[in-house]
Amino acid sequence: MCLSSIPAISADKSLYEIVVINNNCTDNTDELCKKFAQENPDILFRQIPEKNQGLGFARNRGITEAKGDIISFIDDDAEVTPHFADSIIQAFKQYPHYNAMGGKVLPIFENKEEPRWMSKYMSGPISKIDFGEVTRNFPKKYPVGCNMIFRRGVFEKYGNFKGELSRSDDKDMFLRLKKHREKVLYVPEIVVYHHIPADRITYKSILNLGYSSGRFEATRIKEQKLWHRISKMVELIFKFAASLFIGCLFFVLLKPEKGRFLIAYMYNMMTGFLRNFSIA
Repeated sequence: MCLSSIPAISADKSLYEIVVINNNCTDNTDELCKKFAQENPDILFRQIPEKNQGLGFARNRGITEAKGDIISFIDDDAEVTPHFADSIIQAFKQYPHYNAMGGKVLPIFENKEEPRWMSKYMSGPISKIDFGEVTRNFPKKYPVGCNMIFRRGVFEKYGNFKGELSRSDDKDMFLRLKKHREKVLYVPEIVVYHHIPADRITYKSILNLGYSSGRFEATRIKEQKLWHRISKMVELIFKFAASLFIGCLFFVLLKPEKGRFLIAYMYNMMTGFLRNFSIA
């Protein structure tokens, strides 16, 4: 899916390379990569295996293998726009003091319709990013893994992704940048379309996603000071309480699915965190 959008990139092909990290794929990834290389001999392209399972390990291998100063991460279920590479190159030229940036992530649902339970409070679980058409500091949180870009110096200065974090490695990286007062730029022209299969937006999938998010959040902070871990626990409990209030408002507004999914997601996230939380 991702590879199919690459040939349409308008940037000069000498300005970018494509590195696919095969993280123990059991599908036809190898065959697709060979076909892509044969059909696009003018594109700098490599497929690299990474045996350590997990997004963090795969992304770190990509950093090692990439030859450029600017490294952009895209997931296999995302598509780039024709001006994707040009927009990245231009943004770093126009804003040289930024070392990290991200752009829009627009979901494409399998049935072409946004689920009834979708609300702005559930943008995170499906990685939807759209803060309008103005380039500015990232207004909320941070970019998501399928559309985040860094200067190589970021990793040399602050370290690579944490391999043991399957869902929170991108969050962990941006929190490290925030800790060191590195600003992250939001560039609306850098657009990725993220395909969301039907089985990912079911009630069961949202429950599982919430639980795993909480579990990896507990893993992410396990080595931090006790007071920080306790403050994170209090924060999640507070967010769950807020979701109860907002969820009830949705029920009053006759939008029960929005309230049901929001409360269920936040409850499972809190549960996943608490079950894996340690004060030791």
